[in-house]
Amino acid sequence: MEKLAKSLLFFILTASYFFAVADASTETLKADTPVYCEPSMLHESSHEDSLRSKNISERAEQNNSTGRKLKIAIIGCIAIGHITPTIDMTRALKSKGHDVVYYAPIYTQNLIESTGAKFIPYPEQKLAKVTPLDKKEIRVNETGLLLIAAFGGYTDYIMPWFLENFEKEQFDAVIYTSFAIWGNAVASYFKIPYLCLGTSVLPAEDNAWNETHFYDEGKEQQLEFTNRLHNKYNTTAVNLIEMFSCSYAKKVLMVSSQKFLEAASDHRFSEPEKYFFLSSISSQTSKNFISKLKENSIIYLSLGTTFNQRPDIFESIMTYFNQTKYELIVSAGMNEKLYQALTSKNYSSNIKINLYTNQVRLLKDVAIFITHAGLNSIKEAISFTIPTVTIPQGADQFWISKAIKDLKIGASVEDYEGSLDDKFKAAFQEIEQNFETYKENLKNVQKNYFDGPSFDESIMDLENYLLDITDKQ
Repeated sequence: MEKLAKSLLFFILTASYFFAVADASTETLKADTPVYCEPSMLHESSHEDSLRSKNISERAEQNNSTGRKLKIAIIGCIAIGHITPTIDMTRALKSKGHDVVYYAPIYTQNLIESTGAKFIPYPEQKLAKVTPLDKKEIRVNETGLLLIAAFGGYTDYIMPWFLENFEKEQFDAVIYTSFAIWGNAVASYFKIPYLCLGTSVLPAEDNAWNETHFYDEGKEQQLEFTNRLHNKYNTTAVNLIEMFSCSYAKKVLMVSSQKFLEAASDHRFSEPEKYFFLSSISSQTSKNFISKLKENSIIYLSLGTTFNQRPDIFESIMTYFNQTKYELIVSAGMNEKLYQALTSKNYSSNIKINLYTNQVRLLKDVAIFITHAGLNSIKEAISFTIPTVTIPQGADQFWISKAIKDLKIGASVEDYEGSLDDKFKAAFQEIEQNFETYKENLKNVQKNYFDGPSFDESIMDLENYLLDITDKQ
């Protein structure tokens, strides 16, 4: 629980940077930006698959017979890792003839417009007004108060803009990512049916949060904030954890399989019927061409776009690979300052630093993935059967990292308050020496943990639900 508490604090400390990246990013992502891959595409077709396809076709015809099309708002969070899980869903809803409008940071414009959806950027002047959190020493029980300062403050700033915009657009339904709590506020205010999309592993039904002392200090401020949201916008969440985990919502979209999420969070979904599990996403092939580890194999290092303000971690790993023949590709996660710092210290011909990397396009040629254990990246690694070395730093990453180790599909580096060097070396060499075993374990995890409904089936169920709830309005 101490690790969980520390991860929450680290999450809060980087919240101001979380918004600043979106505000400072002038370069928009290209249309072929990372999207999820479909693990089930690796499996051989069977009679069961044929029956499933027939069932999908019949249900599609039934949906099309209604002829009703919806105007749907999708509200994204600020970090790209919370947006990429929605891209194929957005494309699928648009392809079915629905009018989809997507709200997100300006740097995601090309990516989102590639789906056919209408893109509306968050107003940059609003992003710039988020008050920085510059405290260096924070006690565990201050976490709730700081969450209010970061996300609560942003919600207050952006809501007038959203209210004005929604008044003009007249939406039938709203889908918003869990950390975009302003999505819940605006949907509740206009009494629009909504779904919350979970892009992280937060055990809302677990008692783990109580043991972090999340509510020890700032209880009154948290209650005041949630009550104020309720009074102003008719929201239903009673505390911040409910907001971030979507536990208050009648229906929740999760961007992974039920089995894997339960393994990662070490808890069970007591109401599985409340969730859509989008376990298989994208029509892209997820075949990885690496069966054996070679001395010049590609190793990929990315710590995401939010928890990547530790140049010392990158530098330690770069120093290690400077002594090998592996080709190390490093992504700075759109962090210009980090990119410049790493580039200035890179003198190795076998190490390449990128400001941003098209992850999915690269993964087909990657042998080992060094990652922060974000849900997005881990799902892609499993899709491509790539062993991982996880270096968790915040939020839900410690849970996911533990699951990776327990499932024996990767090694983990934790408790690296001192030097990272020896611990990273041990973790990487564990993968090196047992590479083929880890690859085989990944295939088993694909089969056993991502064997749920296909992406088409999930989208069909989602569309049926949206049509149903809007019909009752």
